[in-house]
Amino acid sequence: MQPFSAVTYVAEARWQQLLQTDGSNARAHAQLGMLYSCGLPGAPVDLSRARRQIGQALVLNRAETGPQVRLGEIALLQGDEAAASGYLEAERRTNERSVAIAAAGGSQTDNSASAEGQTRRGNRPLLESGHVGPFALAATGQGLWCS
Repeated sequence: MQPFSAVTYVAEARWQQLLQTDGSNARAHAQLGMLYSCGLPGAPVDLSRARRQIGQALVLNRAETGPQVRLGEIALLQGDEAAASGYLEAERRTNERSVAIAAAGGSQTDNSASAEGQTRRGNRPLLESGHVGPFALAATGQGLWCS
């Protein structure tokens, strides 16, 4: 394992601290999993640990489909095609308009660049309403992601 950079060390410590306070915080589990799987210089790469953390995030919040996609990506990196297929298929069934699944070669209909986040009730994400905040830029490819 590479030595942590100061930023990744602080990030890991803060997410771990949050889990000590609230062990059922799905976001903290997901963020630790992202940190352990992002592969950035100085980041603590540990795919098995990432898979456990993101898996826990999914158990705690099944409404969030991002962990399913990331678990599929990690499974592919580990050579586990069956698990990857299962995670990605589960995500596709949950969110048939997923941009992530379309990018992976899945099928969908009536998709827009900001389809991620659309719901069966017809609610539209902020990107389509014209309100683009700083965190929404990541969905357009203009932000920084760890994957």
